[in-house]
Amino acid sequence: MKAMDRIVRKTLLDGCHSLAVVPLSPFDGLATVGERLAARLKGYGERPLTVSLSQQASGVDWRLNDISAHLAINESEGVASLPTQSRDSNQMERVQGPQSSRQTYRDLPDALLRWQQAYSQVVLLTEPLLEAGDVLFPAEQIAATCQRCLLLVQAGKDKEQELAHARQLLAQTGGTLVGVLIDDRCLPSLAQRLQPYLPDRLAQGLARSLFWQGRSHTL
Repeated sequence: MKAMDRIVRKTLLDGCHSLAVVPLSPFDGLATVGERLAARLKGYGERPLTVSLSQQASGVDWRLNDISAHLAINESEGVASLPTQSRDSNQMERVQGPQSSRQTYRDLPDALLRWQQAYSQVVLLTEPLLEAGDVLFPAEQIAATCQRCLLLVQAGKDKEQELAHARQLLAQTGGTLVGVLIDDRCLPSLAQRLQPYLPDRLAQGLARSLFWQGRSHTL
């Protein structure tokens, strides 16, 4: 995708070594965006590391503030990744340490310095910026810690006023926006827009056709 190539070239020209990829709202393709950014960085001769800073019950047990943030790194074909973190990684029973030993987003600058000793580019995938509720690694704080941030917007789902609020929030917290990547897969295809105006038999056949999902779209 030309837009992603332009963003990669701009980050490299700016001398950026840490990039936060920030979805405006929950985004199923976030890991794919991270993989494709890493592949493009590798194509420019860089040694990238992609880090997922979301948390899931089925994630891997690693923490920002200890050696596990390095031991859990997977490397394949010159591209390294640190997978989604387990929610248990911050539980006191597991670390058996004082309250001050719990990981927070404030541990990220030191983790970045350690990662950058081995990798030329670190790409961090964050929680949704406008996600409701308390999260361990707030997206706006991760964006402010990185040298640049990339905002992911879903056309047909995210609203213009939400995008304006997101840009204001990033500016207030010190995030430097390198660009906005728009995913149009949420937009209806031409076949989906035509269906209400067609006879039932033709509409049913169109719904089973290859044209129902529209053109192939890749980020």
